[in-house]
Amino acid sequence: MADEGEANLVEERNAIKQLQSDISRKREQLERLQQRKKAFEDELGTRTSELEQIMEENREERKRAQKVKNGATQRTAEVENNFMSSEIRHLLQERIPAMVPPQDEAEGADTGFFDFKDPQAEDAGKAQLHDTVLVSYVNLSGDKKEEDYKVSYRIDDTITVADLLKDACAYWGCSRNEFCLCSIVNDVPQDLSDRMDEFLQNTEILDPAERSHLHLVRRDDMKDFKAANEKAKQDKDRKQQKEAPGEDTADEGVKLKTLKHGLGNVAVEAVTEPFVESLRNWPGVYNLLKSRNRKHDQMKWLRTMMSDFVMYGLLIFLSCLCISNRMTTEKYLLRSGVQTTMVDCVPGQSTRGVALDVDRIRTVPMALDYLRGCMDYQLFN
Repeated sequence: MADEGEANLVEERNAIKQLQSDISRKREQLERLQQRKKAFEDELGTRTSELEQIMEENREERKRAQKVKNGATQRTAEVENNFMSSEIRHLLQERIPAMVPPQDEAEGADTGFFDFKDPQAEDAGKAQLHDTVLVSYVNLSGDKKEEDYKVSYRIDDTITVADLLKDACAYWGCSRNEFCLCSIVNDVPQDLSDRMDEFLQNTEILDPAERSHLHLVRRDDMKDFKAANEKAKQDKDRKQQKEAPGEDTADEGVKLKTLKHGLGNVAVEAVTEPFVESLRNWPGVYNLLKSRNRKHDQMKWLRTMMSDFVMYGLLIFLSCLCISNRMTTEKYLLRSGVQTTMVDCVPGQSTRGVALDVDRIRTVPMALDYLRGCMDYQLFN
């Protein structure tokens, strides 16, 4: 029996060792699989970064090719213009002898009106192009705030609408799939989603005769603008018919166009005044100055009445009276006596025997102790 028990123990011990070796082998296999998984993830991240880099290089190459193509087209147009000018000048000189320059003039001399080139006229087209653009971020979702946010971008002839949309969305943390850029044409917002590959300096996008101003709005809001634009125009026409023809419209400063009201049409907002913005820390004065009517600031004397002088005179008189009474010794002593007995609470002068100052009151029971103690003693004792 003892031999059989020892044999069973040996078998059990061997089985346990076999299981332990299997567990160790499984753990080693699991660690190797985890290492392979990590290696594959690292390789995937590397391949993804390489793909993004290649795509970025491809976009840059397309931009450079487009720029070279535009430059070649412009040079070809200049050569054609110069050739046509020279041919027309030669033909006119053959038909009209008076236009032929003198033969005895030195080389390099002025050949007349037709050889004159105005450098300002040549650069007129370039001077009219915008080099900066103002982008307004208008988000009408939620509580529809009354303010929109603005930021300026410097642009050149290589910046497209897609590039500006990408930078603006990255600046404000928006999605390019949910937001779009729009311009204002005849007080009507125009979506630029179908012109993403065009350059910003295109005159059809940024009119050189107007201020360069674009708006970043939601695509759903653009649909609402288009739906409500016709109704807004009708309301505006009815309002203009009701207004008096001789209303004063004094100049209120430089105007900007905004879509922040969400009415479907373009509203005009005045540029904030610097001295008003400096008072933003005092909301009362700031809101009073910001919401004031500035149309008649130049005609304030015509709106001043005798009652205004009377009221201001009364206020000045009362102010002087208060200042003079404040310096009287008797008034000071009266105030000091009331403060000593009612506020500071003289020790021993309390109905309940506990002297509690007003400055030490923190809870409702302490306030009741003060009213039933110090206050009761001073008023009814």
